[in-house]
Amino acid sequence: MEPHSLFLLVSALVAVVCLVLLIAWFKLNPFITLFVVSLGLAAFTGMPLETALHAFEAGMGSTLGHIAVVVALGTMLGKMMAES
Repeated sequence: MEPHSLFLLVSALVAVVCLVLLIAWFKLNPFITLFVVSLGLAAFTGMPLETALHAFEAGMGSTLGHIAVVVALGTMLGKMMAES
């Protein structure tokens, strides 16, 4: 395994540990913690800030877009069941 790959793997593991500690031990908001840790990981590994923000936006947008459809359909189904 080349040194850069090992560096990225260790950095990702440290970021996951930080994420768990900040949420479980310090009781920080999970969304804010995920945002801060992911930007910190990107900065630590040398990713340009503009690229990191674009990647975060694209990933969150696609994930929330899929979830929004499920939540909306579930809400409509729940409302119909409550009315019947």
